[in-house]
Amino acid sequence: MRTFIAIDLPAEIKAQVSQLQKQLKDKLPALSWTRPENFHLTLLFLGERTKNELEGIINILDRIPWPGAFTFALDKLELFGTYSRPKVLWLGPGEGREELGKLGGLVRCALGEEEPFAPHLTLARFRNQKPRDIKSILGPVAENILVPVHEVTLFESKLGAGPPRYIPIKKWMLEGDKK
Repeated sequence: MRTFIAIDLPAEIKAQVSQLQKQLKDKLPALSWTRPENFHLTLLFLGERTKNELEGIINILDRIPWPGAFTFALDKLELFGTYSRPKVLWLGPGEGREELGKLGGLVRCALGEEEPFAPHLTLARFRNQKPRDIKSILGPVAENILVPVHEVTLFESKLGAGPPRYIPIKKWMLEGDKK
């Protein structure tokens, strides 16, 4: 089972990100755009895992002392790759980045992941395109998108014909946000 741990975005936040994405599509029409229903912020990609491995991961995450709920701002456009060979166009956090970094670090450390956490929301992937004006769209966005974080979700990623489908397996409420 292909899995990852992420912050799922509320529908109203997905709608705001989708509006930004629509504006960018006019400037970069040839990209492969993430579907709005799939917007999330990955804390840790786990990859293929067996049922037994997932039970172990869930056991570990059940014992984490989760921090309190917080809010972060998605406020800048960036690239993975280079200007001449861009790979991913993403939306990144500014305000609240420290709390987000701590949450990502907590999950990654608990599961033995040593690679540093690079928080981002994938907007689009480049498929052999070299857009001319990519530099002109990077940097701060016109309007910050404030994202409330109340829970962390373990997802299964189902690949096949069409776009990927993300199915929640388990959720953990952040401390101080128990309902």
